Amino acid sequence: MKLQVIIATTVYVLIAYNIYSQENLFFLKATPVDDPYLYSNEISAALLKYNKDSMKLDEVINLATYENRVKDIRYYYENKRIIITKESKKKYEENLYIISTDKFDSLIYQPIICPTSFVYTGFKVIQEEGKPFLCLKCFNNNMEKFEILKGQSFVDLDEKEFTENDYKRIILSGTAYFIERSDYQNVYTESTNGNIRIPVVRNINERPIFPLVLPDSLQLRKKEMLQIIINNKNQFVLYLNSNKYNNQINTSNFIIYDYNKKTWYKQQIKGNYPSINSYGRWLAGEVYNYTGIDYNTNKVSPGKEERKKLNSQNPFNAEHRFAYFHLYSYGILYLYNTYSQTYIEWNTGQGDSEILLVENDIVYYRINDEIYAATIQGEQLKKPKLLIKDLQVLDIHWAFISKK
Repeated sequence: MKLQVIIATTVYVLIAYNIYSQENLFFLKATPVDDPYLYSNEISAALLKYNKDSMKLDEVINLATYENRVKDIRYYYENKRIIITKESKKKYEENLYIISTDKFDSLIYQPIICPTSFVYTGFKVIQEEGKPFLCLKCFNNNMEKFEILKGQSFVDLDEKEFTENDYKRIILSGTAYFIERSDYQNVYTESTNGNIRIPVVRNINERPIFPLVLPDSLQLRKKEMLQIIINNKNQFVLYLNSNKYNNQINTSNFIIYDYNKKTWYKQQIKGNYPSINSYGRWLAGEVYNYTGIDYNTNKVSPGKEERKKLNSQNPFNAEHRFAYFHLYSYGILYLYNTYSQTYIEWNTGQGDSEILLVENDIVYYRINDEIYAATIQGEQLKKPKLLIKDLQVLDIHWAFISKK
């Protein structure tokens, strides 16, 4: 079986920008759906530039097409790349687009084909010789070598084939509640030591051992499948478990390693459904509880009446996402500095709230149709500034600052 996946070849300029001394703020408007063709209506998707003089959003490029719908988006902040997966109406075809957030002026792509009888099952990002490679996973369960990785460098488009051992240098960006294929890696702990094995081959003894070894104080002393949800030059975050939903704000447990400080510790964070992304030394996320099939309780996520008034045209809007994933959103946002172990949280009073970006000690976040920026000062935020109020903001979930 052959699958064409598009990622990066011919570079074409979408729009020309003058180089100014100030940086430019961009927003990505899109709501990924694992099966985007469940909906007859097109789900809007676009790259937008913030115009600070008019406090409006200028469209850079429209990403929404009926024949090629957004399925998945991952933001690799440390590598300054956003990878967008779009599903084609053509059988077995997906298209991967790469945005360079450092000096944005183009979208890049190139066809890559899995070998005959292999099926494309997704991608991972792997660090090799100081460069991040986008690695396509091609799977065939009937062969001795049941998975191959075809990789291409973000930096210079070098190509190479990877092996299961290369998973030891995997880069992981974090999780988000509305993406079913969030960026994580399953691993197994061992009962007699602190090794973490990556299950990418059948033979247990041949599975690669992750370079970090859990210290004695944090070892589970049993074999258990866990998830690495973040791994970059700043942090390693291992998700342990969550408390069950009981109509209270539950918690999730994590093991964290700070690469800069070379420190291990265990951390508990509010919410039993982790939604965490990494921005430099900051982890940022939202507090959600997974309610299981019993979503329709008497407990209503704050701000439901406000959301009704906004009348989002997106068929997969916040209310539908909460119900689809069986989540209760508290409207609580948080920042956690893994180096200083500083924790900051604030309650927006609105369930449809999320952090879009943390950069230069400024956090950008969305509340319904409004985007705010606030400076991080010590263990608190300074008074936030409203950047924009626009119905398009309802579908914005990412932001980045470009030098171009």
